[in-house]
Formats: sequence, C-alpha cells, structure tokens
Amino acid sequence: MQYFANLALLAFLFFVGKKFSQATFAGTFALVNLSLVMPPITGNSNPILEEQSLRALTINLGINNSSFDKARNLIKKTQPDILLLMEYLPPWEKELQETLGQYRFSKVSSLKNGWALGFYSRIPIEESSIIYLGNVPIPIVKAKLKIGEKLVNFIGAHLQDPSDPTRQGIRNKQLHALSQYLQEKTRPVMVLGDLNVSPWSPYFTDLTKKNALHGTKRNEFWLPTWPTYFPLLQIPLDYFLASEDIVISKYERGPDIGSDHYPVVVDFSLMPQKTSPSS
Repeated sequence: MQYFANLALLAFLFFVGKKFSQATFAGTFALVNLSLVMPPITGNSNPILEEQSLRALTINLGINNSSFDKARNLIKKTQPDILLLMEYLPPWEKELQETLGQYRFSKVSSLKNGWALGFYSRIPIEESSIIYLGNVPIPIVKAKLKIGEKLVNFIGAHLQDPSDPTRQGIRNKQLHALSQYLQEKTRPVMVLGDLNVSPWSPYFTDLTKKNALHGTKRNEFWLPTWPTYFPLLQIPLDYFLASEDIVISKYERGPDIGSDHYPVVVDFSLMPQKTSPSS
C-alpha cells in the first residue's frame, strides 16, 4: 500500500507540473500496485467457534535492541496465551525471565545468536522439537498443543533474510521445504513468525495455496511489519498463517519496541467439528 501511495503522489505531482506522459506512467503503475495489494473479499460469515478465543503474540526482538521495558510491557499488556520470541539472545532471556515465569510450557532453541527462538505457552505442550528445513542450519520450533479436544500443530519460524542472491536462495529453499512439511502435518496447523518474504512472492503464494493457509477470515496478509524506521517502504514480513479450521478474529500490529520489526498479535479460535446428522 505504501508503494501505491508513493506512486499516486508522484502521478499527481507530474500532473500538476503538466508532465502528462509521466503522470500517466506513474498512475498506471499505482493502479497495478493497488490491484496487487487489495485483499480478495471472501465474505463476512462468522462461524460458530468451538473454543474460547486464544491470543498469540510474535516479537522479533531485534539483535541490537535493548529496549527491554518495551517488550516486557507489551507482553504484560497483551497477555498472550502463546508467545514466539525471535532473535532471543541471552540478554533477553535474562531480562524477560520474570515476565515469562507465567508460562509453564516452553521450547527454546539452543542457539545463542540471531537465530535463537523461544516458544512459550500457557497451554500444555504435548510434543515439541527443534527442526531444520531444507538442510539449512536455522532452527524452527515445532510444538503440538492440546486445545479443547483437538491437537493443534504450531510452527514458529524465523527464516533467512533475502538480502543478497545467496541468502534469497536459502530463504526460498526453506519456504519450499516448509510447504512440503506442512502437507504432511495433520490439521489444525498454524505457522507464525518472521518468514522474511512479502505476500507478493510466488514462494509465499505456493506456501499458502498448497496448504490452504489464511491470515484472517478475509484472507488478508497486508499488515506491514518491517522496517519500523522507514514507514514509506514498510512491507509485511511477519505472519500468522492458519489452516481453514482456525478462525483468526483479530490480526493487529503491535507498537514499536525498538526492533526493526513490529510485533504482531492475533486472537483465534478453532472451528467446531462437523457432526453427522442423527438417523
């Protein structure tokens, strides 16, 4: 949406300056961009939910960030049932230890660098492990939680940043491997974290379409989360992607906590199981 706004402004300035060919060119690309970012409308039906609403929060803490109080206050304010921390370095473990004491269940990667992850839950974790996809030595958290009578698979990920062609290739390999991995998992399933990919990427499309994943009941993925320091060029990189048996009722960006990424908070519930009509 930021690109549309910039192009539209440029078209307007060209028009005012009577540079009509440049205005037409910029305006055409603005409309093309708008058509790409407008989410498809899939209806406003509100299905009956089986379970009470749960809340999840993801925070990319930022490798050079030391705004500990901002992260603590966000966790205390939002009170998530499920929390994924990325770039979870030892200073953050120490500073958040008291705040995270309310979470009885957790899975933390053994790495102590920028790929460190921490998955925390108020809900009992039935199974959990650290996995590596696409033969890439970057950890991903897999956790199976029992919510009501259902076992729900959660995948917490922080994928390679595509800052050069080599890293982009690694990120693409991870996304392809993640898509294949999800096709083998039972539903319900939710993928959360910093996937380091925009929703316009064919790799993102492949991941979501092949696995029937959605962001909200309107299939919206358009929540810019990076970079916090350059509002005009912000794009979505941080996601909650759920299978169709999970309804996401709220999908919001959190406040700036000093990181280059904004946190994301969602409220979600499970769809009721279909019952066969009695004979």
